[in-house]
Amino acid sequence: MPSSSNNNKLAVIDWKAPTCEPGKCRSNCRRNPNCFTNLGEKFWFNTIKESFWVKEEDPETERKIENGHVGLKNLGATCYVNTFLQLWFTNKPLRSAVYRWHNDIPPTEIVNEGEEGASKTITLSFGDDSTKAICGNLQFLFSLLQYSDRRYVDPSPFLESLGIEPNEQQDAQEFNKLFISLLDSSLLAQGINIIDLQFGGTYCYRTKCQHCHAVSDRPSTFYELDLNIKGHSTLHKCLKDFLKDEVLDGDNQYFCCHCQCKRDATRKIVLQKLPKTLNLQLLRFVFDRQTFTKKKLNNSVSFPDTLDMNDCVELENKEDGIYKLNAVLIHRGLSANSGHYIAHIWDEEQGVWSRFNDEEVEEMKSKTLELGKEDDLEGIENKKEKKEKRSEKEPGHQSKNSYMLVYVKNGEESPSSINPPENMLEIVAKDNSFFDEWVDTVKSKRNEKLSIGSERQKEVQGLFSRLPVRENDSDYDWISTKWLRRWLSTDDGPVPPIDNTELMCIHSCVDPSKLNLLKRVSGTTADDLFNKYGGLPRFKSEALCKKCEEFLKRKKEFFNKLTDDLKIFAKCSKTTYKVDSAKCYWVGKKTLKQMKQLATKEFMDTYGMSNSAATPTSTPTTSSSRTPVQKTDDDANDKNNNDSQDGTLDENSSLNLSNNNNNSKKAKTPSQHLVAFNEDIVCLDHGNLNLQSSSRILISEEDWARCLEYFPSATSFASDTPMCIECINIQKSNEEYKEVEKMQALEQRDCLPFLFESQNDRTAKLQTMDNGTFHVIPMSFIQNWRRKIKYNKLLEEEIDNSEMICEHDLSLYSAEEIVDEVYKDEPEITFIDEGEQNKLKTFFKYQQPVTVSMIKSSTTNGNGQTVYETFYESQPTYCKECRSLRLAEEAFDMKSYENQPIYVQKLTEKEQHNYTVDESKKNTDDEAIDELVEISVTGSKAFLKHQKREFSEVAEFVPNKKFKNDTSENARRSSRHRRKRGEYIVHVNSTHTLKQLKVQLLTLFSVFPLEQVLTFPNGYVLTEDDKELGELGVEPHMHLYLSVAQPDKDSIDTVPPGKERTLESGFKGTNLVSVGK
Repeated sequence: MPSSSNNNKLAVIDWKAPTCEPGKCRSNCRRNPNCFTNLGEKFWFNTIKESFWVKEEDPETERKIENGHVGLKNLGATCYVNTFLQLWFTNKPLRSAVYRWHNDIPPTEIVNEGEEGASKTITLSFGDDSTKAICGNLQFLFSLLQYSDRRYVDPSPFLESLGIEPNEQQDAQEFNKLFISLLDSSLLAQGINIIDLQFGGTYCYRTKCQHCHAVSDRPSTFYELDLNIKGHSTLHKCLKDFLKDEVLDGDNQYFCCHCQCKRDATRKIVLQKLPKTLNLQLLRFVFDRQTFTKKKLNNSVSFPDTLDMNDCVELENKEDGIYKLNAVLIHRGLSANSGHYIAHIWDEEQGVWSRFNDEEVEEMKSKTLELGKEDDLEGIENKKEKKEKRSEKEPGHQSKNSYMLVYVKNGEESPSSINPPENMLEIVAKDNSFFDEWVDTVKSKRNEKLSIGSERQKEVQGLFSRLPVRENDSDYDWISTKWLRRWLSTDDGPVPPIDNTELMCIHSCVDPSKLNLLKRVSGTTADDLFNKYGGLPRFKSEALCKKCEEFLKRKKEFFNKLTDDLKIFAKCSKTTYKVDSAKCYWVGKKTLKQMKQLATKEFMDTYGMSNSAATPTSTPTTSSSRTPVQKTDDDANDKNNNDSQDGTLDENSSLNLSNNNNNSKKAKTPSQHLVAFNEDIVCLDHGNLNLQSSSRILISEEDWARCLEYFPSATSFASDTPMCIECINIQKSNEEYKEVEKMQALEQRDCLPFLFESQNDRTAKLQTMDNGTFHVIPMSFIQNWRRKIKYNKLLEEEIDNSEMICEHDLSLYSAEEIVDEVYKDEPEITFIDEGEQNKLKTFFKYQQPVTVSMIKSSTTNGNGQTVYETFYESQPTYCKECRSLRLAEEAFDMKSYENQPIYVQKLTEKEQHNYTVDESKKNTDDEAIDELVEISVTGSKAFLKHQKREFSEVAEFVPNKKFKNDTSENARRSSRHRRKRGEYIVHVNSTHTLKQLKVQLLTLFSVFPLEQVLTFPNGYVLTEDDKELGELGVEPHMHLYLSVAQPDKDSIDTVPPGKERTLESGFKGTNLVSVGK
């Protein structure tokens, strides 16, 4: 057992300290192995919520509340359908009519297993007949809404029968018109005339001639009234505007049958018969002819609870004109292309308003309709607007988001009892049984997990209470505090086996220096813990290492002495001794600075502790020598409670030998840390005193003897020790070599002045030559030679053109391609003439020489004019097979890139008018794309293989400039891209789609993606938004033209993108417009 009186680190760790009482310590006492507070035990001794043990929600939350309504699942963007389904369901006459629809062939029941952990559900198949599928699924959906035990049901089969895409935003009012019409025709086929009886009304268009005053009536049937709300604040004004006179004059004159000519006239709508259920559509979604987009009108409209229509229609019984508000349909959102649909519907049986919001159906506490929060949640109400009193206000309600009002004729009686067909009741009952089975299964799993959790809590409470060692009990174990924290933690997953390996010293016993990472646990409790969780090694009470105790004692003494000696060594840098001083010795300056680390390493090596956990680090940048453990709240207290309290030097601090007290701002690199004493003054090759006299200082014989106490095997270098003779001879040889190298470099500078010529001067010089043979050399060779010759050094490399040669020892490039590359602004190769070639050969060797011969000839045309032509031949000639493979590889590589620039130029209206897009060149087939790629490959691009290529514009070579002092017609032109007016650089990846590119251009040019027309310079049009840019042939540094599509004012029905949902595409292609046609 360790003695508490020992003057070592164990004196700080009092393993015999009493057990801390619960709640007394603010954090766990790491200096007390008997402290078990704040290890995570508080959680286990408090009430634990069920949600900790069970992640699944209580299945009863998925059950419909008693006397409540069933919701409908939102499948993405189907909230507009859900609101109308709930509205139609609550209309009892309509629901009764749907129940009366019958199918001669019973539907096929399909049991869906559902996703993992979900309840089984039932769907019905009605064959290939769309009408039967629509009416049958609507009947089944109404049956579920009436008798299902679920909180909400899935309307997917109904939507699939209609052919509606659930993720597309659609027009809610258009959906209502189309479906009511479809349902009417389907029910009339079986003699059920409910739509006309319930929603049908009549009015006539009354036209009066202003000349003969003849009146003409054209009757019409309506199922809803479309009311204009723009500029109107009350429902009464909207109705008045609907019924007002319209003047027909000018080009819109009316043809009078009595006058037999066109006359000025007035026309108005005259209501004749009102329906039992009056649907009023508030036209909030209008088409803006200026922007060609659909927008929403957010002005507030007030409407009453009781609507008196007697002012709008002449009725014999005035009571027939009194209507009661039954439903309000809301669109929450500022835009016509985003937002959410909900419905407020009056529950006649419960006598309350209900709010239908997809899966959530809320019964309003108040019996009056509350719509204020629907506007407030949008954040569009103005605070000043709330304070201002409206000059005109109807008693009742007002809303900025209501788009449909439903009124029911006052006193209209509804069927008291409505039940689905028997077969539907049986299917709903079966679906409810599936739901009940799922609820019972989930409850059983939850109860099982709760039982396991309760047992786990009781077990932890019992074991934790028995952890402390009783007084005078000699049977105990040492267990890692880290594992105890993991055992008491709330992390998911099983508790790992007990792991005490990090607490073990090199002698396979408990390391005394790590008692702060251990807890002393009762032996019987430790038996239970090891039996349940297992683990190794197990340390009993006698496992504390005696050898490490002795080492810690020696270590303490060592650092006490080193602390005093380091103060003396610090003064050595301030004391100056002459070389001829007697009894002085050389010591490295770095050695003195790192004396503490070097001495510590020597001490550890002596005791064989270099690799143990107790070894202090040899680098001054490490802040702690202990094994890293889980950081706890008491770490801050430990920083002030360490060995420095005993007057010792922290074994990880560094010695500052400079006169400046400020810490050096320059961070030390690992190469500055010495491994051995005086390593910085020893010649590594010969073991003698090195030539760097500035790296060492002289110390006295007394200080040297003090160094030998820490480094007894160190080599002594007295003040009269000569420097290494061999190193001196090598240094002289190096100086002679540098002088010779300098002379040879100056000779090359004088003989090869053409290698200093700029690119413009070089190309201008080549233009003046008529015929001749030119030799190819890489620009990389010239650049490397310039860098060396600048410092009078020689370039030791060959002139290598092997990257231009294929495996058949032929050229990969044609002569024309080589010439084009030479005349670039930044070429990768250049030409030299025969004389320059001979000069180069005197200094450098050639690998794979490549030459190009230029032959100029002249002919006379039919007009007597002299025409000059230039031909090129390369040696070796180019390999057709390998060149084709190279072009194919480059074409493939150009389809795969990341973060590369392309140039997009927006055409002005004038340029767009002059720039005609060839519709026949739209890149909708692979042949067009392949042709485009071939054009781009043959253009100006990177030359040598395995290097980055530089791309020019597709399908065109832009003559940007001529070279200096060049007036010839054959002047070579730069292929570097020149920024144009109205052009932007866009960085893209080959995997980006055309749609993503258009979204980027939206921020640059403020043109909506649907209006963007992107074309290549050769006229090809990019049309497929879902394709990747690489597939479309878009390559780095390519130039694209952007023009704005001219909208068709008669047919446009789209809006700017960037919204959360897909823009509505109408109901084309769905069964809403195809069934029955």
